Amino acid sequence: MALTGMPARIYGTLTCLEPGLGALAGFLFLHGGLTSPQLAGIAAVIVAAAGTALTSRPPVPSPE
Repeated sequence: MALTGMPARIYGTLTCLEPGLGALAGFLFLHGGLTSPQLAGIAAVIVAAAGTALTSRPPVPSPE
């Protein structure tokens, strides 16, 4: 129900931030650590999501 009113750009950004939030929760609650390649992968996903959100354009309405 909540997703019907949310723009696709925001939903995509929130979805791409999930690995970072999961890693943060694992660090805080489970006292787990990540290796450098894992941190680099999470950073790459977050940067890609931010780049997509910043450069996306609104959809062009179809002429009817």
